[in-house]
Amino acid sequence: MEFVNPFLMLGGLAIAAPIAIFLLSRFRYRTVEWAALEFLLRAIKRQQRRLRLENLILLIIRCLILIAFAVALARPRAVSPIEVSPDKKTQNVVILLDTSYSMGYQVGSDVEETAHERARNTAKEIVSALKDGDRVLIRSFDEVARIEASTIPRNANAAGRTELLQELDDDLFYGARARGTSLSLALQQLPGMLVRFEPNGIKPPSGRKPLAKTVFVLTDAQRQGLLDEEGKLLEPKLSDLAKRELEAELGATLVLIDCGAEQPRNLSVTRLGTREAVVGENLPCHIEARVKNYANEDIGDLTLKYYVDVDEAVDLEGGDAEPQKIVSLTVAAGEEVLAEPLTYQFSTPGLHRVAVHLSSDALTLDNWRHYVVDVRKSVRVLLVDGEPSSQDWEGETDFLYEILNLSVADDVPSLIHTEVCSESELPQKLAEGQAGEAAGDDQNDLDIVILANVPSLTPEDVSQLEDFVRLGRTVIFTMGARVDAKAYNEFMFRDGRGLLPAELMRVVGGTSAAASLDEDAPAWVMNVGDREHPVAGLFTTDDMVTHLRDPSIFGFYEVKLPEGGASSVPLRVNQTVDDNVGAAPPEEQGLPLLVERRFGRRGRVALWLTTVDADWNRIVPYVFNFIFWREYVLHLAQEARPEHNLRVGGQYVSFLRLEEFASKLKVKTPLDEEVALVPEKVEGEEFYRLTYPREHLDVEGGDDAEALNRDGLPDPGFYSVSSTNEKFQTDYFAVTLDPTEGNLAKFSGQELSEALGIKVREIQTADVVNSLTADGGVGGQREYWPEILALVLALLVTESILAAVFGRRRR
Repeated sequence: MEFVNPFLMLGGLAIAAPIAIFLLSRFRYRTVEWAALEFLLRAIKRQQRRLRLENLILLIIRCLILIAFAVALARPRAVSPIEVSPDKKTQNVVILLDTSYSMGYQVGSDVEETAHERARNTAKEIVSALKDGDRVLIRSFDEVARIEASTIPRNANAAGRTELLQELDDDLFYGARARGTSLSLALQQLPGMLVRFEPNGIKPPSGRKPLAKTVFVLTDAQRQGLLDEEGKLLEPKLSDLAKRELEAELGATLVLIDCGAEQPRNLSVTRLGTREAVVGENLPCHIEARVKNYANEDIGDLTLKYYVDVDEAVDLEGGDAEPQKIVSLTVAAGEEVLAEPLTYQFSTPGLHRVAVHLSSDALTLDNWRHYVVDVRKSVRVLLVDGEPSSQDWEGETDFLYEILNLSVADDVPSLIHTEVCSESELPQKLAEGQAGEAAGDDQNDLDIVILANVPSLTPEDVSQLEDFVRLGRTVIFTMGARVDAKAYNEFMFRDGRGLLPAELMRVVGGTSAAASLDEDAPAWVMNVGDREHPVAGLFTTDDMVTHLRDPSIFGFYEVKLPEGGASSVPLRVNQTVDDNVGAAPPEEQGLPLLVERRFGRRGRVALWLTTVDADWNRIVPYVFNFIFWREYVLHLAQEARPEHNLRVGGQYVSFLRLEEFASKLKVKTPLDEEVALVPEKVEGEEFYRLTYPREHLDVEGGDDAEALNRDGLPDPGFYSVSSTNEKFQTDYFAVTLDPTEGNLAKFSGQELSEALGIKVREIQTADVVNSLTADGGVGGQREYWPEILALVLALLVTESILAAVFGRRRR
């Protein structure tokens, strides 16, 4: 015997009340001798034994009523569940409803008849088939954790079923999302849901059979996010969890219901962007789109439409916008192709919206892709020459200046505008750049400062540089013989707290001049360090690796990287070349050549550990010098810009200057909804932070809408941010889907069963009602409170009758 609410047994102490009243009533009066009552007392004494017996009987009955009522509230029940027949089995049901965007696949002739609607209708059938006494818990899932409309199992009585059916129509909880799927995550969270059906919400002790539970998984059975091509779990620990917790400890039976199409085929636009790292005003750029065919057959007669600067996203969906270009293509089974690009020149700087649309198939959401192009007037670079010379090609920055200013074509001006100054002119140039940034003037706004072989800087200059980087700009330090390593470390490294991304240790090797006189002089070659770095990644193909390894380096600074991995190393040097081009050399085989780290919100600081002239290396005449410095400068300039292309689930973050602040800002979503935004003052800085969606509450707190918003940006498409302040320029950003969700390859119930190591039943949507009574099994634990309440009622009736009878006798 056990109790659901054992603490309510304390209510039995209430029996002290009638006992106390009984005892107090006996000593309530003091005896007074009165001759007239003598005859009455003699009569009472003759009936005293009967009166005491009657009072005792009533007292016992009243005490039993209180004790029995307290026991009923505590809900006593049998320790072990009882075996029941199928028609009497109490159902404990969990419904997992897939709401990922692949569930938007059209499975019928009607556009609204999607896999998601089929799954939602199936969930309604399950709920409608439940009977009084059954309990149910419903949760939607995709690639992130979802909250439930109710966190405890719901009673499926008539009122409960009506409420559940209404909730299933609520898109807030069970509507289709634009996210990918992860059945793995849903299964990992399943034990926490199942245990809520157990007594007191805890796992049954060893040796006691758990309550039987049925878990209906309503999905399109997409392998993505669960199984690899060989049928193995992407999360191997899931198998142990399924066998140990789901089946053995919590008594769960998985029932897979495939609500998707039998043989789906789908194409997705997987990428949209520009070939150029930075797009310039009135300069040609190439807008490129990639299309992948996830089907097992070739698909032809496809059209891809490019759109530029349409006024509203609604124009795109409605087909009213005029495309800039239409491309025809055929995509082979399982292949991804680069469509013919759109060559375009943007005549005005600023943010421009680009979209592509692939001729529709049954899954329309991934046929669109959106992109915001940040068009620049120029990228302004300031070269601080630490070793200037009046003779041509003798200054530290002479070669670098020519490389950066070089036009890529005769009739196309260079996007990079470079200026050279001395050390003494640096403070003034920084002040002018900051003034240009504050005024929103791209002509005077500096993007990158390169300090080439500069001996040292004053504390005031360092402070000014730090402020410059905190604005989201970039500083590059290049080494040379004039660099004072001690001063650099003292004022700019500061034990990892300063600008420098690494501590300067010593010069390794010698000069190019010395190496030309000594055949045995040590020399190093470059190799890729961090292969994920965009610029370093350029030098991973066979042709580009040759350009990377052609130049020789004779001297460079050895550095000590700070702990914690805050600094990355895109390029390294080593004396032995790894013949395996496809593999990056281990760190111990190469010393850092290029070190980079973030500083402030979006700023970056880089350290080039050899010279940019020919003093310590022979890089200058090689192709690498031209490719690397131009691409690296453009990459850093673009990285410092605010992010305008986000993924579903991300968060838009922008910073406003004081003069841009306005109390009324709003964001317009792809669904043409307008949401008010509230800027937040950044503590210690003269900026306001703007976020959308705003900071979210924890799942356990706040209202449901806010809790759901923790997913971030919900819908793909274009968003705009506008203000009543004339100095605030309308901001745009694009949100895109995870293209891998477009892979609709399926798994079967047998594959899932083999992968998890437990029994999985697979049924059709038409068989869900029959599956609820498919077999008998363990029902609920027998509870005795109804019988005890009946006893309480019987005792109350008995007490009332006896009290009336005894009372009439005493009259």
